[in-house]
This record gives sequence, structure tokens and C-alpha cells, in this order.
Amino acid sequence: MALDDSTIIGIISGIITGTVTGVLGIYGVSKSTKATLKIAESNIRAQLNLQKKDYEKKEIAELKEKLITIYENLLAIERSHDITSIYMGSAENKDSNHRKYLKLIEKLDYSRALCDLYFPNELSNCFNEIQQGMNKYWKSLDDYFIGTEEQKPRFMNNAYEITSEIQAKIGDTKDKIQEMISKYTKTDS
Repeated sequence: MALDDSTIIGIISGIITGTVTGVLGIYGVSKSTKATLKIAESNIRAQLNLQKKDYEKKEIAELKEKLITIYENLLAIERSHDITSIYMGSAENKDSNHRKYLKLIEKLDYSRALCDLYFPNELSNCFNEIQQGMNKYWKSLDDYFIGTEEQKPRFMNNAYEITSEIQAKIGDTKDKIQEMISKYTKTDS
């Protein structure tokens, strides 16, 4: 079977057209795939950024909540170490004051744990100093109960002085906590 020239040209033309179409198709699919991958990569990055921001907001909210807890405990400790509480404490008995001391130390210990774990550089030393003051204060109050009538005024005066020190340290610590909450609030927005 002999092929004439027009048939041969038709076959060659078909092969060339098929090859060119195939190559163009592969090129088009390749371009389309690359564009789709870029879009997908962009979407994934955007999702990761949103998740990261959401995580950071949650983390900041948790830190702020811890600072608020620390602050609330600090307020309770502050209330128990003011001049009025000294008068009230001196009117109570030793056992009653000991129970009050244990409750306050529990609040202090919880706050110290939060500070040591989450804010060691900012707040741990403050709470250590507050605890030292509290120990001195309660020791003076304890001495008041076991002291003689002559010794009681000296122990009460010592408690007043220590109260002033505790109040000053608590005031400094409250200022630091407020600054930290303010910093986290700015970071949060």
C-alpha cells in the first residue's frame, strides 16, 4: 500500500500537532499546578499566622490572669498587714492569729509559686522580701502574746515598723504588676 504525499503530510502534521498539543498541555498543567501550589502555600501561611496570633493572645490572657490572681492575693496580704489589723490582731488570741497567718502564707505561697514559674525575673524577689517581712511581723505579734506587760509595747512598736516595710514592698510590687498587665494589654491589642 503506497501512501501518497498528501497522506504522509497529513500523518506528519497529525504527529506534530499532537506533540505540540501534548507539550503545551503539559506546560499548561505545570503552570497551573505551580500557581495552585503557591496559592495553597499562601493560604497555609495565613492560617499558621492566625493560629500563632490566637495562641499568643491566649498565652497573654493566661499570663494576665495569673498576674490578677497574684495581685488579689497581694491585696489580702496587704489588708492583713496594715495598722488597723495590728490593733485587731493584738485583741485576738494567739491561736486565732496563727490560723490567720497560715491562711495568708497559703496565699503568699501560691503567689510565690506563680511568680517563680512565670515571672521569676520580675516578681520572685519582691515576694521573697514580702515573706521575710511577714515572718518578722508575725514573730513580733507572737512575741506580743508571750511577752510581759513591759515587753508588749516594744513588740507592738516592732510590728508597726515591720508593717510599714511590708506596706512599702507591697506597694512597689503592686506597681510592678500593674506595669506588667499594662505591657501585656498593649501586646494583646
